[in-house]
Amino acid sequence: MVRTRGSDRRPRKSRSDKGKRRKTYAGSLCQHKSKKYYPKIHGRKSAIKIWVWRIETMSHEALKRWDKNIRLKVSQQVWIPQKGNVYVVPVSEIEDKEKLGRFITDRYYEGTWAIMGFTNKKNKYHCSPKCKAIIVIKETPKGNVVKDFQNRGMYRYWFWKG
Repeated sequence: MVRTRGSDRRPRKSRSDKGKRRKTYAGSLCQHKSKKYYPKIHGRKSAIKIWVWRIETMSHEALKRWDKNIRLKVSQQVWIPQKGNVYVVPVSEIEDKEKLGRFITDRYYEGTWAIMGFTNKKNKYHCSPKCKAIIVIKETPKGNVVKDFQNRGMYRYWFWKG
């Protein structure tokens, strides 16, 4: 068996800064991710934070931009985050299907809306929105009405009564 030349002479070089961390940057102390402390909230909250996204169908021009082999498998729904539509809602206002529908129809127009709840996922933003419900609003002479309600994760909350 052929041996690589020089493999038995010396070990391979490793980084000189391995295992070392920067203490200061621009004259101030660095805060490392492992040293940061995020206080844990114990007990039940009286309000939760939700974010409302709009769900639209992809336009024909946008669909044509995809490769023709992938186009059939691509979902034609586009989820658009609405800036500034993060609400801190008392749990008594969204504890069942009718109350949640009333909360959304009072604030939004006709269309399909996704109710996103926040998780404690440890990404760089320290939170991650996940879809908890999808609500379809239709406009009628009486006003906005919830036509369809898909529960995707509201049942996991302690306050949900269905």
